[in-house]
Amino acid sequence: MERREQLLGGGLVALSGVCFGTLSVFNRQLAAAGLTVPQMLFLRFFGGALVLWGLAFARGEVRRLSARRALGFCALGLLYVVEAWLYFESSQRIPIALTALLLYLFPSLVVLATWALERHRPGPGRLVALALATLGIGLAVGSPAGQLDPLGVALGAGTAVVYTGYVLLGARVQPGTGAAYGSAALMSIAALGFFGASLAQGRTDFTAAATAWPAVLGLVFIGTVVPIPLLLFGMTRIGPARASIVSTLEPISAAGFGLLLGEALTVAQATGAGLVIAAVVLVAADDASR
Repeated sequence: MERREQLLGGGLVALSGVCFGTLSVFNRQLAAAGLTVPQMLFLRFFGGALVLWGLAFARGEVRRLSARRALGFCALGLLYVVEAWLYFESSQRIPIALTALLLYLFPSLVVLATWALERHRPGPGRLVALALATLGIGLAVGSPAGQLDPLGVALGAGTAVVYTGYVLLGARVQPGTGAAYGSAALMSIAALGFFGASLAQGRTDFTAAATAWPAVLGLVFIGTVVPIPLLLFGMTRIGPARASIVSTLEPISAAGFGLLLGEALTVAQATGAGLVIAAVVLVAADDASR
């Protein structure tokens, strides 16, 4: 029975990673329809919040938060807004696979931040992982298949930096709060943030979304509503360390979907991607051994 649960958990997390890999594809389709990044992200998080609030109520997770924890979730929501915006902007300027790859610098950055802030010296495995991740990103960025937009690379790297802050803060705020409840709260804050950004840009006309409704549904359900619960349910069965290993399917998935849009990695970029994924696996394996 335990082995079946492990296999089920691994399968759920793997499917979650594949679904997350579709985000940039739907992003491109909605951009082609005329939607701005704040508009498409508002649609993503508003739709996701509605479904996850329903899930949180159904599971009995909704309860009053203390003022301190509520402020913590607001800060997490703002970080989520920035991370999502950086990711979507980056994926419009550089290959989808490279944006996903740059995001996966975050496990190594978390190691460095923990070392600096908590004086927790990483072991040899984590130091090797840092070296592999640095080399891998260097190969991926330094050998583009054609002209590479420096701003797109900077935005992609910024995604990893912001997500690192999100992970570190989330480790303090999330414990004791239901996963669906916490995710619903974060998505609500993100939806408000991106609606405000749309208002600031004077882009409150969402009629273009009607012409691209398959991409809107894909963004909300395939890229948000389906993978988040799958990741949460899978993680409860196999633990966060193993889940992070399986989650490395996301950049691989993003690369695969990028091929559908005519994007391809060079040999050096593919090698770099392999090194970054190896670094994530080493960090997760080191966690699992503790």
